[in-house]
Amino acid sequence: FDGEDNVLDGDVEFILDPVPTYTVTYEDKVGDENVALTVAVIEPDADGFPSQRVLASGDSFTAEHFYDVDPMFAFGASVINDADYEVKLTMSDGSGSELDSVTIPAGEANGFLFFEPGEIPAEALHFVLERTEEPAAAEYAFTEGADGKVTVGSDKDYTFKIEDKSGAGGEFDKLVSAEVDGKALTAEECTAEAGSVVLTLKGSYVKTLAVGKHTVKVSFTDGSAETTLTVESVPNKPDNKPKSPQTGDMTPAMAGIFGALAAVCVGMAVVVRRRTVR
Repeated sequence: FDGEDNVLDGDVEFILDPVPTYTVTYEDKVGDENVALTVAVIEPDADGFPSQRVLASGDSFTAEHFYDVDPMFAFGASVINDADYEVKLTMSDGSGSELDSVTIPAGEANGFLFFEPGEIPAEALHFVLERTEEPAAAEYAFTEGADGKVTVGSDKDYTFKIEDKSGAGGEFDKLVSAEVDGKALTAEECTAEAGSVVLTLKGSYVKTLAVGKHTVKVSFTDGSAETTLTVESVPNKPDNKPKSPQTGDMTPAMAGIFGALAAVCVGMAVVVRRRTVR
């Protein structure tokens, strides 16, 4: 083989196989920062040693690069899975036909797919990362402090607890914002802590709330929850001082007593007068 006209000694023509160029595309349907999809190619570096190159969706590579490299490591895709659910990585060709797939159980670190140069005639490879089962929809609810009441002017902290009833967990990591009556709360007005989510309205903020019902909303990346906090006016204090009876306020019994006393006084006056006349 002379390396120029593809002719071997003895005038026997040698035809080289065409070298395929592949375009890689991929999509991550999981959408979880704990699960990462990496598509990489192993190709020789300047010294001829295998070197990994990470490919972005839409990048291309030529299988020619791998002819001097161990073909079992020609091409691969890996998933770093720290989530508590199972994921599946699928590799398809340009026609959409599935070529291979791997399922990565919850808690396992990696899963790989490989092919050898010339093994796949298509010029496109498409990778899809997805969950094997869709997660239950989030059901956020206030489990403590819901529909609360405070007295106007109170400067005491008020605490709520919000949980995801679906049991998915991770509420604090998904927390986006908290608001009262449509206005986002600031760090000066509230605190938020893990344990599902513990939201505390600071007393200095509670004191500023006007009398009436206020809507409290907490938003997450996959849902929200609402409740109310009612600020009540200060109740009137009863007057416990005894009142002096007024003439117009006498009851029938009191009137009878005073009438009897008046009759006795009149009788006594008559007797005294009679004694004086004698």
